[in-house]
Amino acid sequence: MALLRILAGITTWLFVPTLTSSLTPNILRNLFLGYEYNGRITLRIPKSLYRMVVETVKKEGVSANQFVSHLISMGIGRKISV
Repeated sequence: MALLRILAGITTWLFVPTLTSSLTPNILRNLFLGYEYNGRITLRIPKSLYRMVVETVKKEGVSANQFVSHLISMGIGRKISV
């Protein structure tokens, strides 16, 4: 019995940090509290693409968030209508 507890402890010690390190706090919160949609997207893009976004939003006088949201909605709308 004691050996099983030791093995369970070792397993938890070895594998839980691996699992939780790949989960961001938002994902963990969503899993445990049941949130599904928070309206946020974390996105890594190439610097050249980011520069294009920044230059475009400066010309258009809108925020990067508005501009990227618009582009996503246009892409989704086009896919739905096809």
